[in-house]
Amino acid sequence: MSAFSIRQLTENDWSDFQQIRLESLARHPEYFAPTQDEAKFTSREWMERLSSRNTAFFGLFHDAQMVGVTGIM
Repeated sequence: MSAFSIRQLTENDWSDFQQIRLESLARHPEYFAPTQDEAKFTSREWMERLSSRNTAFFGLFHDAQMVGVTGIM
């Protein structure tokens, strides 16, 4: 049986978060307001975004695969 779960993302999730975030920006830019060119972020910048005390990002997982993200800023 397939299972869905939600958890707060950590620095270790940066690569999956980056992939979903950039795909979202490319497919539906009208729903997002990037303040910088996120496609040029380094891995360290993605990790810093996920570890910031001013934001929280959560991933939706289907089994072990991240399939969606949301954030609170």
